[in-house]
Amino acid sequence: MEFLRVDEFDKINDGTHQGDITITLIGNTIESATAELNASGIGSASYTSIDIYPTVTGLSISGNIAAPLIDLNGADNVTIDGRAITSSGLEQFTLQAEIQLMF
Repeated sequence: MEFLRVDEFDKINDGTHQGDITITLIGNTIESATAELNASGIGSASYTSIDIYPTVTGLSISGNIAAPLIDLNGADNVTIDGRAITSSGLEQFTLQAEIQLMF
């Protein structure tokens, strides 16, 4: 899978993707809703592990929502590795939430 989008976690939650799962980040993304990942065994979610990492430097996942960008709802064995291809020594992507309050 590519990008970290709400629908990618939805596909894991509904059992479309199972077992050992790798999500590669290949570009910037702006989320409009929380990407929620349920624990394996909740509903149809059935995975052993999930690895998430960027393939290039300078990527970001951002959103302007009044909620978490990522919700690991009881999820175990999830690794978010900020290094490009999990091997460089520097962090290569950013999670950034921006919330605007209106009065």
